[in-house]
Amino acid sequence: MKETMAALQVLAEIDREIDKRNRARAALVDELEAQAAGIDEAERGVEARRGALATLEERGAPADERDAARQAIRSTEQDAARLREAHASGERAVRLMTNAFQRELSQLALRRIEARDRVPTNIVKRYEALLSGGRRPAVATVTKGCCSGCHMALPTRFEQALATEDGLQSCPHCRRILCGVDRPRASRRA
Repeated sequence: MKETMAALQVLAEIDREIDKRNRARAALVDELEAQAAGIDEAERGVEARRGALATLEERGAPADERDAARQAIRSTEQDAARLREAHASGERAVRLMTNAFQRELSQLALRRIEARDRVPTNIVKRYEALLSGGRRPAVATVTKGCCSGCHMALPTRFEQALATEDGLQSCPHCRRILCGVDRPRASRRA
C-alpha cells in the first residue's frame, strides 16, 4: 500500500504541475487580450481625434488649435504603434511558450500514465472522480491534524490510521484521498 500512496502522491504532483502550466499559459493569453483591447482603444482615440480635427478645419479654427489636434493624433498613433509592437512580441512569446508547454505537458502526461499504472484501478477511478468534481488536488496529507486540502481538523483516528495502517483514508469533509502524515521537521541548531 505504501507503493500505492507514493504513486498517488507522484500523480498528484504531476497534476499540480500540469495545472500550473495551464494557469501560466492562460495568464499570458489574458494579458494578450488586454493588450489587444488597449490597441482597439488607442485606434478609437485616433479616429476620434481625426474627427475633432475635421470639425476644427470645417469651423476654420485657429492654426494653433489645429496643430495641437494634429500633434495629439500623432501622439496617439505612436502609442497605438507601440502597443501593436508589444502585442506582436507578446504573441511570439506566447507561441514559443505554448510550444515549450506542449513539450512539457507531453512529458508530464507520460509520467502521469506511468504513475497511474502503479495505482489500483478502483483508486484511480476515485482519484479521477475527485479531479472531475473540482477537487484539486485530489490527494492531501494530514498536517497538524488537518487535511491539507480543505484545512479542516480531522479526528485523531485518521492520523493514527495513516501512520500505522496500510489502507488509504478519505477526508470526511472534502473527500480527498489522505495519503500520509506530514511530520514537523526538527529545527536545526548550530
